[in-house]
Amino acid sequence: MKRSWLALLLLCCVSLAARAEDGATALVDCTFKLFNRNSTATCFLLHPDDTPTNVFLVTASHVFTKMTNDEALLVLRISGTNDTYSRKDYPLKIKLGQRPTWYKHPTEDIAVLKLPADPKQHFPSLPLACLADERQLKKSDLHICSEVFVFGYPTRFEANHAGFPVGRHGSIASHPLTPVSANRYFLVDFNTFSGDSGGPVFITTRGQPMILGMILAQYRHDERITTLDEERIIHYPLGISKVIHACFIREAVLGAAKQDPSPGKAAR
Repeated sequence: MKRSWLALLLLCCVSLAARAEDGATALVDCTFKLFNRNSTATCFLLHPDDTPTNVFLVTASHVFTKMTNDEALLVLRISGTNDTYSRKDYPLKIKLGQRPTWYKHPTEDIAVLKLPADPKQHFPSLPLACLADERQLKKSDLHICSEVFVFGYPTRFEANHAGFPVGRHGSIASHPLTPVSANRYFLVDFNTFSGDSGGPVFITTRGQPMILGMILAQYRHDERITTLDEERIIHYPLGISKVIHACFIREAVLGAAKQDPSPGKAAR
């Protein structure tokens, strides 16, 4: 009897681990590096629940505003034989003349770019249902010190030659998490670097990813040192990241989906 219980416990643990891995794998397949010479970031791809062919790129809007030219590269991955992948840099227009091709959330640092309908290119994406709303946050019993995960490209770093993001983990560092209307952002205790902006913060539940929010910034302490001969500022990272709630990402994607799709008519 004791061996049977041990075997059942082991089977449950393996099953839970597999479900968690499946959720993370589903999200990592839709998370990519976005960059040009002026700016680098992380982005992930979503589609409205009822229209999987309409794919939208989501990242932080300050990423695009730092890009001075009209093109950025999306680092896609092409699957090959024997579970191998190769990297493919896919060019995206981010401006047409002086007009941005991307949509900015009215109040938050969130940008959404609708990807072109390219018959030669598949864009893997997740439905908007993977974005956590306030009801799901409460149902999941998330609170301060709950463990969460993140995908990103710190300082342009890629996990391998195929361009996969780096997976890290931390814990929720602020309280309370809800109501979202009064707590539009929350904190997570992991170091954020240039290139992490736009990275999804998530957990897995029932084998599916639940995106809790998106990385926007890091917090640091700045110390000014003045001597007779020089003045300098030392930045001390606090190891704390600012994350915007996922419900505002949903608002941004729906806003982008409603805008005029004509070239150069992107709303700001």
